[in-house]
Amino acid sequence: TQSNQMEMESIRQEMKENMEQAEAEHLAKGKRLQDRIDQLSQEMVRLRDEHREKEAALRKKKEKHEHDLAAQIKTYDTDMAAKQTETLELMELMKEEKGELDQLEEYFDKIDKNQAQKNEEERILTEFKRRLDAARGVLDTAATKVQARARGVAERARLAGSKKGKKKKGKKKK
Repeated sequence: TQSNQMEMESIRQEMKENMEQAEAEHLAKGKRLQDRIDQLSQEMVRLRDEHREKEAALRKKKEKHEHDLAAQIKTYDTDMAAKQTETLELMELMKEEKGELDQLEEYFDKIDKNQAQKNEEERILTEFKRRLDAARGVLDTAATKVQARARGVAERARLAGSKKGKKKKGKKKK
């Protein structure tokens, strides 16, 4: 059993060495892991601070953009309200002018109708005057011919009367 004891002792010694080695490895690994944890913690703190700064800058930028957008929306709304008012005023003015246009069109339609009627009457009157002048021309020509005939008859009668008072010298006509 001495050999058992020795074996046991050797196993214990080996176990103790394995334990010491494992403990040393564990401590070394724990130290490495703790160093890694410390390193990652420092990096996390640094990144958190950096991200906070970026986030603050981005929030500030976002707020500025929101403020600018709100100002643009307000300006847009103001402009659109003014345009709407202007549009309504123009539509009202258009209605008034449309009424005036309708009245003027009616008035000028009457004037055009009167002018057309006047032109037709003038055309008829001109045609009548032309016919009247033609008729007068015919009457004047007829009157001239009647007067010429009457004068011819009167002249012949006068000449015949003056020949009767004179005796004819010459041959008698049969």
